[in-house]
Amino acid sequence: MPTFTDIGLDFPLFQGLVEDAILEEPGVCSRCAATAPLLLAKKCYDCFRASGHTMNTEYGMVRPEDARAGVTHGVPLDPKRLPDLPLVAHPIDPAFPDEHWYSIKCDPQDLEELTRTPKYHTWQGEQWLFCCGKPAVFAGTLNSRSLAKFAPRIGTSPQDILDGLVSQLGIRLPISLQDLDGGSVGVYVFRCRECQGLLSHVDCD
Repeated sequence: MPTFTDIGLDFPLFQGLVEDAILEEPGVCSRCAATAPLLLAKKCYDCFRASGHTMNTEYGMVRPEDARAGVTHGVPLDPKRLPDLPLVAHPIDPAFPDEHWYSIKCDPQDLEELTRTPKYHTWQGEQWLFCCGKPAVFAGTLNSRSLAKFAPRIGTSPQDILDGLVSQLGIRLPISLQDLDGGSVGVYVFRCRECQGLLSHVDCD
């Protein structure tokens, strides 16, 4: 089960397994017309890294043009419970006066790196997480195989490790190994580049 580093491809924000990423079969790059061993958003590795694609995040999608401007596209947020991040308030839409939309300001280089990163497989679509004002690193999707790697080192069962992670990550649903392995629940783990904390989001089929 290789990572991108193992196969010679550099994605600083994607440290999960290659099988966690949304990739396409070998084919012709839509940008340079070269034949590539794998395609990302219909592009070879070099063209994908040069041009990027749109990534969905917890603070709205980030298109390449958003990344260059240093802002996410925005999401509706509760004005009384705003995150401790630099915000750009959107004009209120008279048709929806109760909706308050905000974009998150971020270093353009960090957002551009995000748009040059593969998406990961989910049930309902990616939701890239942020921590300490930056896109976090995708660490991988939880399943029994990834948990079993740590069991001998920790001296406990994969289910006990899962229970500990569920508690640490603040997940309020009881989750079993069966739920993760071909079941109806996905747990996607991220690591902050600054504080090294773990974050996650969960979705279902």
